[in-house]
Amino acid sequence: ALYNAATNFATEHRGVFVTIFVLPVSLVFDVVFSVRAWLVFKFYSAPKLHAARVSDIQAQLRRWKDAGAKGKLCTSRGGWQSISPSMRSYKQAASTVNINMYDILELNKEEGWVHVEPMVNMGQLSHFLVPHNLTIPVLPEMDDLTVGGLLMGVGIETSSHKYGFFND
Repeated sequence: ALYNAATNFATEHRGVFVTIFVLPVSLVFDVVFSVRAWLVFKFYSAPKLHAARVSDIQAQLRRWKDAGAKGKLCTSRGGWQSISPSMRSYKQAASTVNINMYDILELNKEEGWVHVEPMVNMGQLSHFLVPHNLTIPVLPEMDDLTVGGLLMGVGIETSSHKYGFFND
């Protein structure tokens, strides 16, 4: 009965529900993740460790393979960090790989490219490129999308009709 009453209230009075509950929670979420992003960039950013991080991922994959390569393999990133609203229950039974690769490694303005690690998100990339008067041709509208996720999911955006997909 309480569930039905709460669901009914949230549906019938969604404006009030959004204003009182969703907007404040969303603001807190954005502030927390902005502070988290700043802390990661300030204290965890270490482009010089890129080769060691790649070696660590290779070692994790070798251990998985040596153990029989059973089951699915996926990143250890929490399901709550996904943009999709669907549950990520498959991760509970899968073998996971820890991918702590959040750095922008190099910018070559002359040739027009930037070398980044897969967990760099669009907000981080934009904030890095704008002071150089640059942007990427296909810039997703959501700051939280990662380069790795866009490459795996094609990354179609509003400018794709002109510049192609994110991975082009």
